[in-house]
Amino acid sequence: VPGSDVEKALRRAMRARHAELNQATRAAIAQRVLGIAVFYGRLGHLLDRAFRRNQGNIDPEIEAEMLLELYVGRELREEGGLTLSNLSNGLQGGQGGHGCLDDAVECKLREAVRAPLFEADEEPLLAVRLATAWSLPLWMAESWLQQFGPLSAFQLGRAMCQPARVTLRVNTFKTTRLKLMELLANHGVRSVPTAESPVGLWLPDGRPPAGGVWQLPGYSEGLFEVQDEGSQLLALATEAKPGDLVVDYCAGRGGKTWFLASLVSPNGSVCAWDIEEDLRKQLQGARAKRALGETNLHLLEVPPSKPHNLHADVVLVDAPCSSSGVLRRHPSQRWALRLQEVSEIADLQLSILEEASQLLRPGGRLVYATCSLIHLENQSVVAGFEALQRGF
Repeated sequence: VPGSDVEKALRRAMRARHAELNQATRAAIAQRVLGIAVFYGRLGHLLDRAFRRNQGNIDPEIEAEMLLELYVGRELREEGGLTLSNLSNGLQGGQGGHGCLDDAVECKLREAVRAPLFEADEEPLLAVRLATAWSLPLWMAESWLQQFGPLSAFQLGRAMCQPARVTLRVNTFKTTRLKLMELLANHGVRSVPTAESPVGLWLPDGRPPAGGVWQLPGYSEGLFEVQDEGSQLLALATEAKPGDLVVDYCAGRGGKTWFLASLVSPNGSVCAWDIEEDLRKQLQGARAKRALGETNLHLLEVPPSKPHNLHADVVLVDAPCSSSGVLRRHPSQRWALRLQEVSEIADLQLSILEEASQLLRPGGRLVYATCSLIHLENQSVVAGFEALQRGF
């Protein structure tokens, strides 16, 4: 799960505590930790049924070992694979083997590996089936079924358990998609044009074996940015054109900001704002200079305080959200998020949208987006805004 919150935490832990591990072992550990984060709901369901785990009768360390062995056996379909116990023995110079689980537990785990999620005579609610099969909180499964219907909801659930693509956006200030494809191919890196974005490439083989996209040719020269195709399409949806004044009101780390700058070039401008001061500094830092080049820095303005008295042609609000649409990038988010929090986030989104709308000229375009798949953060916010701004 490239770039996920779990991956970043795992990488820090590896560097701090297990620097001696080789690349293959690190990759195996990462696969298992990230896999459990994704499939925790499904695995937990099986453990609950096999061990009555909901009664709180399992030691956390034993439970972690059980989850790992269940994941390895059921999802990876491996026997004798890397587990917590044999990894621990290996770090200590031992020969491996199971140390935490007794024979009775091992027997039950083997049964759980082969067990169906539900027995033939059970009739669970559709939301329960969705939540269990694709490892979702029940409230989210219920929401998706109501919004999208059964077929799309189950397809979404499955998609959220698949690895996310590594996608690049070609920096058109410096190169073209065809030239970047040729450069990558000359270094043995396969790339495929994205289906919708005219400036995107995705890498079928993922990141380089050693890990970082900074190892790819063209990275240090700023020939591309790592950016999901959805984010690229959002910038294109603004229909920004040369000469426009565009406000990127929740600019974050600047991926869409720099893309917008290429759309309004050579004589337009992008005003980028984010409530986080550290992010505003990044918008003008080394990455911005690499992405825009010295000759295009004039296209970008990052005000020291919240902008006002603008008459922008386009205002983009890519609002902070629950991230429920990018669970495969942030697998732990599905277990951290609560429905009450979504309601609070929606109130914030409406407030931000109202603020941002004041920066638009008459006849301009206001574009609102989230990376959420929850109605409360999308259509409900838009409906609330339209009710407050009837003449908009």
